[in-house]
Amino acid sequence: LGDTNVVNMGALPPSIFAVNSDVRLRVWFNDGVRGFQLLSPDQRVAAVGYALVAKMAEKLASDPSAATPVSGMVWIRPGSFVMGSPSFEVDRVAAEGPQTVVTLTSGFWMGTREVTQAEYVAIMGTNPSTFTGDLSRPVETITWYDAVAYCVQLTTQERNNGHIPSNWAYRLPTEAEWEYAVRAGTATRFSYGDDPGYGNLSNYAWDNVNSLSTSHPAGQKAPNAWGL
Repeated sequence: LGDTNVVNMGALPPSIFAVNSDVRLRVWFNDGVRGFQLLSPDQRVAAVGYALVAKMAEKLASDPSAATPVSGMVWIRPGSFVMGSPSFEVDRVAAEGPQTVVTLTSGFWMGTREVTQAEYVAIMGTNPSTFTGDLSRPVETITWYDAVAYCVQLTTQERNNGHIPSNWAYRLPTEAEWEYAVRAGTATRFSYGDDPGYGNLSNYAWDNVNSLSTSHPAGQKAPNAWGL
């Protein structure tokens, strides 16, 4: 990348090293006849002299999802959203306002589902949950301090095992990070739509109607657009 010993490489304009708005990389190639061309997703090239993957080195440094996938988690890209709900939203309560524009300048990893009892027991050695009998259920009946302690101990274990870099850490998401991830780029009442009559809610959540007043194994409901 940027090897000036390759013909025309050193003369490439900076615009070539651009990243699309959706963070997919533009790939430029030199076919030896027409010079550098933009390789579109649906384009097939039989013979390519060489290809340039735009800003890959920079991307790896700024976006961990490009290089280090974390098991059971998804990469949430930075961005802006409107936090809170509008005053006219169905069943909205006052604590959901006022609406505020929030910008998250850094991306982060988030678990695709709740921490299970099995995962909690493996780190903390105890199970404080009320609904026991199936360790694939979410852990519950824990304090904020318990949750923070779990994150600290999980971080130590994963660093020691070489599963995460030494400067990474597990932690609880902020309120803004949580709502941003849950909304998944939407501005509707739920991530799947407004659903004023709750007709589709049972596909996405356990509630006081379909749960039979007990917890259930994590990850059984449909995810949002970001895989949560």
